[in-house]
Amino acid sequence: MNLTRRRLLQQAGSTLLGVAVGSGGLVGCDRLLAPRLKRYEQALAAAAPRKLALLVGINEYPNSVNLGGCLSDVELQRELLLYRFGFSPSDILVLTDRQATHAAIETAFREHLIAQAGENDVVVFHFSGYGSQFSASGLNGSGSDSSKLVPGLVPWDGILSVKNKPVANQILLETLLLLAESLKTQRYTLVLDASYASTDDSLQGNLRLRSCPNEAVGQINGEELAFQMELRQGNLPKALLGEGLGVLLAAAAPGEIAAESVHSGFSAGLFTYGLTQFLWQAAPGRTVVAALAEAAQTVAGLAGQQQQPTLQSWGKKTNWLTSYHKTGFWGLKGWLAPLMMVVSFKFFYQDSQPRF
Repeated sequence: MNLTRRRLLQQAGSTLLGVAVGSGGLVGCDRLLAPRLKRYEQALAAAAPRKLALLVGINEYPNSVNLGGCLSDVELQRELLLYRFGFSPSDILVLTDRQATHAAIETAFREHLIAQAGENDVVVFHFSGYGSQFSASGLNGSGSDSSKLVPGLVPWDGILSVKNKPVANQILLETLLLLAESLKTQRYTLVLDASYASTDDSLQGNLRLRSCPNEAVGQINGEELAFQMELRQGNLPKALLGEGLGVLLAAAAPGEIAAESVHSGFSAGLFTYGLTQFLWQAAPGRTVVAALAEAAQTVAGLAGQQQQPTLQSWGKKTNWLTSYHKTGFWGLKGWLAPLMMVVSFKFFYQDSQPRF
């Protein structure tokens, strides 16, 4: 007998309900358990959320020293999303090197993520490449605290020439956060493997730093500031409401380095490598806090205390948020999971004859 996933889960939920409240079930608990189990049945039968990802990796920059591990980062992340987190290949968009221009990244975020993600869908954005930082006075020309440094991600065309003057064409971190806040879903994760700290030397021993070697000069691109204003209109950040479930995982704090190195013959970001390796091995339901802590241990083993990964969250429930908002069988309440195992075993293997 062929069963669709939805029908299969409906039958499993109905069987669970029958076991719990029937004559052979949990005697005396029917009034207490039936409403809750009915809700679990409905939840199990609901359509699975869509999972969308935009992965950006830039090794080759014009007029700048090339990086070596950003494309590896993208591949590590893509393999993890496909084979560990169940993403569909068609829902993962990858931009690398000259594909990853300022306009292309922002357009892909709007068209692939914002336009498609529904209320309960899962979204992952990953960026590996150079980062940089600017004086806040460069944002509007006057009235800003020039001592404040504003971080940004460097796309392939990160420095433009306008009327023979260099113009910083970075994607400001604030712009990225505004894009994320524009998603219909709150279940998003931003992974940034870049460094904003200024440095005089891009090499430290066996490590290559992901801080842009060219100091940002001139004004920020005016189109970037106009785009920020467009995103702010009518958009109340979830952070102010304390309701957001969005998470930003950064390779390092703004004033620290983020680096890449060679791992078993290939180059990769220390943070991306540590994060993906842990998530491959982690049991379902491990929290994002635990994932960050494990990744930080891997980074510390290679870069010491110079690079310390950070987590930023917009809600009040960070401690129990799972990595990439993964849900699994063991996400059920403690007493229900073993019961579900018994029911599943009975349903699938009754009379030693599989149902499908």
